[in-house]
Amino acid sequence: GVVFTYMSGDFVVLKVLEGSSAARHNARGERERSFAHQIKVGDRLAAVDDAPCGPGSSVAQVQKQLIGVPATKLTLALTRAPLAGAELSDAGRYSVELQRDGSSVCVVAAMRDAHTA
Repeated sequence: GVVFTYMSGDFVVLKVLEGSSAARHNARGERERSFAHQIKVGDRLAAVDDAPCGPGSSVAQVQKQLIGVPATKLTLALTRAPLAGAELSDAGRYSVELQRDGSSVCVVAAMRDAHTA
């Protein structure tokens, strides 16, 4: 479970839900000290199962791709902008494979921002 918000044409990570396959993915990354591919607040969704997401993608379309069929795998391609003082390896595009489960589905939260008001 990842909660996204739609801002200025991008689907941005708002929250990783506890107990979800996304949270387990992040916990595994912590154990293995592989922080660069953890899903972080502010990361941008680039694609779901190789289908591009971004300007021109509707919230309903992306939400349908994310929810999909329970108990199936999905691959999220995400991008991360470099932060001041961050390691260069912490920026760029990365992919994660997650399991869809009935207890926590990926949800897109549609929010208006100053550019759409």
